[in-house]
Amino acid sequence: MMPDFHQPLRQSPWAICFILWHYGKIMVRQLWPILLIVFVRPSEQRGEFSLYVFLGVLFIMLVSSLISHFFFSYWIDGDTFHVREGWLSKKNKTIPIDRIQSLNVEQTMLHRITDTGKVLVETAGSSKAEVEIRAVSMAQVEALRGQLFGRAIHRIETDAQEASNEEEQPLFTLGVIDLLKIGLSQNHLRTIGVVLVVIIGFLDDLQNQWGLLPEGKLEEVGEAVQSMMWLGILGALLTVGVIVASVIRILVTHADLALYFNGRRFRLNAGLLTIRETVVSIQKLQSLTWSENPLQRLFGLYHLVFAQASAEGTQGRQQVGIPGLYAGQLKQILDRVFLSEDRRGGTWRGIDRRYAWRYWLLAGLVPGLALIVIGVVSPYPVWLAGLLWTAYALWPARQRWKRYRWYLNGDILILKRGWLTPHTTLLPIYKIQSVSLHQSPVQRLHDLVTVTIHSAAGTEAIPYLPRLQAAALQRYLLYRIETDTRSWM
Repeated sequence: MMPDFHQPLRQSPWAICFILWHYGKIMVRQLWPILLIVFVRPSEQRGEFSLYVFLGVLFIMLVSSLISHFFFSYWIDGDTFHVREGWLSKKNKTIPIDRIQSLNVEQTMLHRITDTGKVLVETAGSSKAEVEIRAVSMAQVEALRGQLFGRAIHRIETDAQEASNEEEQPLFTLGVIDLLKIGLSQNHLRTIGVVLVVIIGFLDDLQNQWGLLPEGKLEEVGEAVQSMMWLGILGALLTVGVIVASVIRILVTHADLALYFNGRRFRLNAGLLTIRETVVSIQKLQSLTWSENPLQRLFGLYHLVFAQASAEGTQGRQQVGIPGLYAGQLKQILDRVFLSEDRRGGTWRGIDRRYAWRYWLLAGLVPGLALIVIGVVSPYPVWLAGLLWTAYALWPARQRWKRYRWYLNGDILILKRGWLTPHTTLLPIYKIQSVSLHQSPVQRLHDLVTVTIHSAAGTEAIPYLPRLQAAALQRYLLYRIETDTRSWM
């Protein structure tokens, strides 16, 4: 029997357990110093007092959980989704259904045992879930999704043809071997850098204790060499541990990853301990971005991000990502997202070479001069590192300029940037909301302009374009926006 969403509905009774667990986590985060003292330095009086405090807090949390459950309700009235919660401090939320970005579902182990799910309703105007329903039966979840996304339940039961037209088709799944490759190809450079800093710190301690090459202290030098060997082994073990932890995280978070498509939206399903179901509506999707670091390039993998509409100042919060997929799987997604867009007929263009000099000045010359100055007053040959860095920075600066490319035809705009980890963003022109131009003082000297493209998912920029070319691009994009009748949401 389908629930009547026109009447206020409560969560599943199991929601009381999840609310209690939520309050418990909050208490632990707030009171962990006190708990640490109790466990580290126990005493009979302190233990008895702690027991009473624990029982009192547990009673308060249980009562609060019951109140939260019985004073939470949700319903649908016409084209509006309503949520009411709170007892002393009441809160009423009214959300137009057409503003709902997605309805995502999470299932922990307890959710699966009780055949319930946690529902997260997201809108374009929020940096996190606008509504969180902690436990709803899975049958009710599917019914709610049908109502919120405009597919009436009675039509599903009576119109088999329409149901078959919207039947989900699996696009691809990722197995254990694929996830192992994804885990191994994650960017570990930052964490490994932290490990190296720790190791260098230990070496500095050795230097302070024994000196670099102390004369007449061969035994001490031997001990120092042995200690450095142990530090090298420790660094290697820490690095391996970082990589193993990354692989385990990928395996647990993205186990049984599968992507489905029904003509109007994607559904991403993944997770081992907690199963997360994320929905991305084609209509609300603003752009696609894929990237590949050197390790991903070795395995032929890409990291894909679906960028949806987000409120100002929350860029990146409304993004759904697939940590790894192959070129053929990426093409499957592109063909379905941009079905009506023609990706041919355009030409690739670059930016002015002064962009490379700007990058070299900020990332190469300034740090290099700083190292040279430090080297003048330092007993170590730091100035040599400054010279080498200043010369080396010319190469990545040139690569960044050379690989910054943009492509435009009648339907889409594609941006490519990055040299070590290239990023490609594909943006349908009709999704663009505005285009602005701005110049820095240096750009004004050379008659150059940066074009900033605003969409509901954030901003993209094409830097260092000749002023006339930038103005022509702005006029063209604004003309296409104004004459296109398709909705960006």
